[in-house]
Amino acid sequence: MSTDHGLPYSGPLSFDLTALANLLVDQPSGATRGMCRDQPGITDVIHELADAMPAHGAAAGVSKEVYLRFLDSTAKLDLLRQHSAAILKIAEVLGETEATFENQRELALGQIIDAVKSTAKRTRNQAIVAPFEKAIRYRLQASDKAMRTRKQKAAQKIETKKAAEPSSVSA
Repeated sequence: MSTDHGLPYSGPLSFDLTALANLLVDQPSGATRGMCRDQPGITDVIHELADAMPAHGAAAGVSKEVYLRFLDSTAKLDLLRQHSAAILKIAEVLGETEATFENQRELALGQIIDAVKSTAKRTRNQAIVAPFEKAIRYRLQASDKAMRTRKQKAAQKIETKKAAEPSSVSA
């Protein structure tokens, strides 16, 4: 059973990404496939490198430029993720709000159709249903789909039973 008893959203409603303009990259579709991404433990690695690089980086053959690139990328990721968390939350809230209003609309439509059908039945005037034909067909889609699914599953069950039965072979 669904509910419309959500809490009002109290987070940020506008986002200024101007500070990120020089960082943002729009990759072509599929271009991020194969890119290396964070793995569990990266925070520990960041802390370890902060301790190890100043004292042992040069001796280990790690150039200062590579480590600075690592630090720069880490700082940019932190900045991006601060904004992205808020934007992902508002995207989630937008989706939930959309679902809430779709649910309210569908429930109201159900009441409208129930009233039309009830009036037609009580007054024995089926002509009153005609102006609401598309709405009634629209609401029947879900029950029609459910009925088709039940029939398909029943047919699959029968096929599974037939396949499991030993076949009798005449000698």
